[in-house]
Amino acid sequence: MTVSNGERVRELRESAGMTQEKLAIMSKVDRRTVQRAEQGTRLQMETLSSLAAALNVPVSQIISVETQTEELDELTAKSLVVLNRVQSGIALLNVVRDSFDGKIACEAEPTPENIEALTSVISKLEELMPDPWRRAQDNITLTLSDRLRAAVKIGEQIKVLQDMGVAFYAGTYTASSQIPRQDYDTGEMYITNRSRYELVTNFVVIVAPLSSGDRITVKANNIYVPPTAPAFESGGFESPAEETTSSAADEEVTF
Repeated sequence: MTVSNGERVRELRESAGMTQEKLAIMSKVDRRTVQRAEQGTRLQMETLSSLAAALNVPVSQIISVETQTEELDELTAKSLVVLNRVQSGIALLNVVRDSFDGKIACEAEPTPENIEALTSVISKLEELMPDPWRRAQDNITLTLSDRLRAAVKIGEQIKVLQDMGVAFYAGTYTASSQIPRQDYDTGEMYITNRSRYELVTNFVVIVAPLSSGDRITVKANNIYVPPTAPAFESGGFESPAEETTSSAADEEVTF
């Protein structure tokens, strides 16, 4: 059991314009659980992770400072991402479209019966999947009307797959990353070790058996956890003084 930072939970909820009831629904818990979280009581880490996911913050931000080190070490909370089952096509598209980077994986068994619906949804998500190393002019964007049509089709396929026992789970988390910049002389994307680390939003989408429940928890190895003694410059995190350069061919994003 982990002690929540009640004041922080309440502040985040109110700044997001949520009532306790709405946060409870989005976190798939009851209102009493939200009330207990805002009172700073002990809750299961999975519950706190679900609340953090609904508030779109790392779980470390809603854990009591006094117990944070102990609890984060015990449960490896800095690597936890809670994925909620998605039933809306537009919600799934927006998670992918609005992220800096991400990962799509399938843990469900493909079958002759579900393969068409599976590939229909996944291919559209892959088409829109962000790539930090892609030049701005090469980004694929959909008009609002095209996105709405795609959302309807994806929503229909999600329902078909759920009837077959397959579900889509999605979540986002905050990471710190060096963002590639474009060299306007060569057109190439690059970073150096003097490039500042910036906070970005990454996504995880996993296709899994519906029997997994309303949410699943996965690990991501690049979740940003605020340091206890921050040491950063205005506009970004401190980076080493000696400069090296990386290109798209050298960069690998892992989860």
